[in-house]
Amino acid sequence: MGINDLQSTVTATNIKNNLVVTLPVDLSGGALDQVRSVTLDAIQDNPIVAVIFECSALKFIDVNEFDDLKSICSMSGVLGATPILTGLKPEIIKYLILADIDSAGIRAFLGLNEALDYLEQVQQHSNR
Repeated sequence: MGINDLQSTVTATNIKNNLVVTLPVDLSGGALDQVRSVTLDAIQDNPIVAVIFECSALKFIDVNEFDDLKSICSMSGVLGATPILTGLKPEIIKYLILADIDSAGIRAFLGLNEALDYLEQVQQHSNR
C-alpha cells in the first residue's frame, strides 16, 4: 500500500462510544460513498453517541461535496448520533462562506480534542 492509497482511505475509530471518521485528502472518486458506508455501518453496529468527521487531511471540498457531507451528517443524526466536523482548514471555511453554503445545524470544532471535550461536558450535563 503506497502513500496515495493511505491518503484516499477512510478510517473509523471508536473512542468512548464516539465514532471518529477520518476523511481522506480528496472526497472525489467515490470517497464520499465510502465515508457514508463506513459511518452508517458503524452506527448501526455499535452504540454511537456522536460521529466526529475529522477533516484535517482534506485539501479541498467543493459545494456539492460539502452538501453530500452534510447529508451524511443528517443521516447520522437520524440514527441518533450527533454529527460534528473538526479540523476544517481556514481556506476551506473561507471558500464555503464565499460560496454561500447553508451551514445551519453544523457543529464544528477546531480539533478533535475540543470536540471530545465538548461531548464529555454534554454527557456530564445530561447525567445530572
